[in-house]
Amino acid sequence: MLSTLILLIVIPSNKLQAHASSFNMTMSQPSSSEPSKHNASSLITSANKALTYTIKVSKESKDNRLSMNNKDAAPYWKALKSLNSELHKTERGALLKDETFFTGMAAALSSVEELKIVYEMINVKDEKIQKGINQTSETINLLYMNYSKESQDKDSNKPLTSEERKQLEKLKSKQKELQSKLNEMEKKMGKNAKGINELRKKSIELERAQNNRNDYFWAMHTFNMMHGWMWG
Repeated sequence: MLSTLILLIVIPSNKLQAHASSFNMTMSQPSSSEPSKHNASSLITSANKALTYTIKVSKESKDNRLSMNNKDAAPYWKALKSLNSELHKTERGALLKDETFFTGMAAALSSVEELKIVYEMINVKDEKIQKGINQTSETINLLYMNYSKESQDKDSNKPLTSEERKQLEKLKSKQKELQSKLNEMEKKMGKNAKGINELRKKSIELERAQNNRNDYFWAMHTFNMMHGWMWG
């Protein structure tokens, strides 16, 4: 059902430009407000392990709703495959120390949120699968919150650039329209609309964002999460 929802949020897709020195700094230094005992590479490894576990227990499930032969489960298996691909891109970017580390990380954040939504939609209740999805999501979010480019400045007083302000205002301007669409989706999904409720809360928070580094970071975090929900 989510595939019928039009993506309402548009952001410039220009590639991030950064020198190798800034990449090395980001890889080795988590953001100061949320210190982590793990470096970026260990978090990627942990996310891969959690996802591997999720795939394993999903394949072992006796619930026919998760069967690969069940067309209703196709979005779930597609989301698992997509997330696996994005994590490998992130890992490769970390090894090569190039921009795919950042773009893969953002895409992985989107993919894991998509996975959470489609899992809800097939209405399977499996503690092992839920545990795997939760651990994968928590680790990817920790990676993004500590090692994304936006996270490095989120506690600083440095003003937003002109382009960043435009991005933020563009995102904020789309939220009323998005919330209206979410209301329609909630009616269709009924009891499986937990993820939609969460998205609405994030949308409202984004709409209230101010022109400062911390709010900009959370707006971009929410934007990447929305990508997955919208395209699920």
